[in-house]
Amino acid sequence: MPFDIEIKGLKELQRELERMQEGLTVPTVDQWCKRIEAQAKLNCPEQYRESININAVHAGPGRFDIQLKAAKEALPYVRDAIRTNLSSMPITTRALFEVFLKNVEQRI
Repeated sequence: MPFDIEIKGLKELQRELERMQEGLTVPTVDQWCKRIEAQAKLNCPEQYRESININAVHAGPGRFDIQLKAAKEALPYVRDAIRTNLSSMPITTRALFEVFLKNVEQRI
């Protein structure tokens, strides 16, 4: 005699876990890098705009890094762009960029 057990909220939990996992792929993180880069360039003085380059790069199985190249004078604009975008990010992506933000702040 077969029977089913239904756990309420399991499907919602599964969807949330899938959404969180999507936030930690190289293409997704790179999209956020490009969004932050564009905003920083928009607010940065013209002479430093082209120095700003932010990319997510593959660093091995299931790993990646965020690379930042920017003039020291452009770093406050990168910091501000990260802060502005944090609240819009999925929680896993946000956690990654919070660590990245601390690294940027240490370079200022």
